[in-house]
Amino acid sequence: MAFKFIVFLFIILLPLNSVYASNFDKAEELLGKYVELFNALDSAVVDLYSDNAVITQVRTGRFANTVHVPINRYKEIFRHALTAARSNSKYPNSTFLDTSYKQEGVNIRINTKRFGVKTQGAERQFSDSLSLLVGPDISGQWRILEELSEFPTE
Repeated sequence: MAFKFIVFLFIILLPLNSVYASNFDKAEELLGKYVELFNALDSAVVDLYSDNAVITQVRTGRFANTVHVPINRYKEIFRHALTAARSNSKYPNSTFLDTSYKQEGVNIRINTKRFGVKTQGAERQFSDSLSLLVGPDISGQWRILEELSEFPTE
């Protein structure tokens, strides 16, 4: 009887395991697309965000504060920043390292660090932390549902 119960659980839980595995694959694919578009300074990166995404920016250091940005305003600022960066031929690619993925319900939390070199004025390295919650939006498309970024201010 115990053996039948174990087999029953295995049959029931096996499909869930493959659903979660495919969610990790979708999250990895979405981050790959994000990095590709971000480094190409392609404004299509903005379309990876859900229209209901929650954006929080935490600034640390001398001018520390937390800012919640409405998604429509964030998309507008992001597009403008990408346009400005395209006009600066010295704009570097960013490298995303220390990336981890964690299941949160049907969604996946991606934590990563972005590294780069600013070349405007004196050349200097920078890094910031990025946490993205990705998953299906109301249309069923995999999108960025939440972004929490943390970066130092001077």
